[in-house]
Amino acid sequence: MESLKKRKQMKRNKGIVKTSIFRIVVLLMIIGLNWSGISAIGQTLAYFNDTEISGNTSITIGTLDFSLSSPGDFSPLATPDQSANRSIDVINDGTLGFQYQVYASDFSGDMDLCNALQLAANLDEGGAEYSGSLTGFTYNAGEFVEPENWEFIVSLPSDASPDLENKTCNFKFIFNGVQLGNCAGFMDIEEIENTISSGQWAVAEEIKINKVYYDVDADHGTEPANEWVELYNASDSPVDIADWTIEDNTSSDLLSGSTLIIPAYGYAVITGSSSTWDYWSIPGDVIKIVLSDGKIGNGLANDGDRLILKNASGYEVDAMSYGTDTYAFDPACPDVDEGHMLGRVPNGYDTDQASDFKDLEPPTVSVTYYSGTWYCGSTYTINWIAINNNGDDSELLIDIIYITDNDKNGTISDGDNVYLVEEKIGNSGWYDFYIDSCKGYCYYGYVWVKIIAYGPENFMVQGSDTGPRVFEPPVPESDLNAVACPFELEYEEDVPIDVPDISPVDTTSSEEDGVEADEPADEPAIIQDPVINVPDIDPIDTTSSEEDGVEADEPADEPAIIQDPVIDVPDINPIETTTSEQDGVNNEE
Repeated sequence: MESLKKRKQMKRNKGIVKTSIFRIVVLLMIIGLNWSGISAIGQTLAYFNDTEISGNTSITIGTLDFSLSSPGDFSPLATPDQSANRSIDVINDGTLGFQYQVYASDFSGDMDLCNALQLAANLDEGGAEYSGSLTGFTYNAGEFVEPENWEFIVSLPSDASPDLENKTCNFKFIFNGVQLGNCAGFMDIEEIENTISSGQWAVAEEIKINKVYYDVDADHGTEPANEWVELYNASDSPVDIADWTIEDNTSSDLLSGSTLIIPAYGYAVITGSSSTWDYWSIPGDVIKIVLSDGKIGNGLANDGDRLILKNASGYEVDAMSYGTDTYAFDPACPDVDEGHMLGRVPNGYDTDQASDFKDLEPPTVSVTYYSGTWYCGSTYTINWIAINNNGDDSELLIDIIYITDNDKNGTISDGDNVYLVEEKIGNSGWYDFYIDSCKGYCYYGYVWVKIIAYGPENFMVQGSDTGPRVFEPPVPESDLNAVACPFELEYEEDVPIDVPDISPVDTTSSEEDGVEADEPADEPAIIQDPVINVPDIDPIDTTSSEEDGVEADEPADEPAIIQDPVIDVPDINPIETTTSEQDGVNNEE
């Protein structure tokens, strides 16, 4: 009996061994088949599902596999006032639970920027799981619980050096996942590359939205074409605003042009139409920008809107809002009347408050003068009244403009000549205007005089008035000499010229023969150069002889002074007319 039991037990053990060996072989085959496919993936260690059945035995292998999804890289550009953001989703593509760690690695680019960047890492819209330097970021996220969304926010400190402007930091986020549990674990490693770029902030912040003219009156055009925005460079360095944008509450406009460099303490004016320049007197050093779509944003609303200035990096340089729009200020700048403007007073004043902007009304100007016929070479008094609606009238400065109807259409237009008679003179209320041929003022046709008054705030706070059209007839031939402009020479080099002394003509009679001396010969012409000082010329000596008692002849007429600037003055010897001592006869040379 015992031997039988032993044989049955041995048979049973052989069956168990065979079964075990079979199971081990099947398991090794499954692992080998899967490993050959996984080895081609590289660093991603994910495993495929497989189920093998042998008799009553079933073997199932799970997978650990996850992936990363992100809509885009970090944006916008990082500055001390603007952070850059990126969201990354962790997605479980396998069947096994896992836990993971995330960290930053493989830094390149500008390491000064990388080291200066600060990171806040938020998980699933919760609080910051990490807050500190980007280069030191590492975090154990624990067990994955779907969904998991990371929001990464990088920023620069408020005192970041301008040396970090326009730099780039490159790095990777590494997500390292391992299987849950105490058994031999599978793992998966995913990585995502990142680029963070810095913007510009040191000089750019000195460009200010300085004035806004949004409610256009009839004297200055129409809306939205003739609305305008004035920018001011409050720094001591020129700033290139090419490819910057100006925005309202709806849309954005790109600033483009051949030259968009605002000088130090200089200005630029942005408008929708070049016709704006016909309504305002703009100095030549001001940058004029006309938007391609004919309006600022979608047109500035009269009851409330905003203006946002961004540089080429997308950094918000300046902003303001007025009326019902509280984007920049709450409360916003008050809405102003039609024809008024909102402006920083003084220029560039910025405390990030609505009170930085003042309601500015242009000066009121009226001009009068004699409206009859004007004549070249005459003087006419121009009278005006200029009222400063924002302060004392004496603070206004005046330009006097003279306009001639060169295109002969009887109205002021682009084809006319415009002369700046006086610039930025005091607000005296009158001016004597001489129609000077030397300055090109003499004209046959219609002419006008325009008065422009400027407020102390700056040139865009201006009002003007043009007087009545008057007629200037041609100059009569008899008056040409009287109004002619003297010919003015231009010398390449001033060369001093010595002018000889000119002795008077000797016409004294002989002491011995008693014969009256001959009439003195005509004196030579003295030719005068405008750059030469001509010495005084003594009068001709015609006194009578002391011995003969004969009355002396009348002196000859003084010589005419002939002006010719291109002729050198020759040496001139006096003519000798003394009487011979031997024969008593006049002996002229």
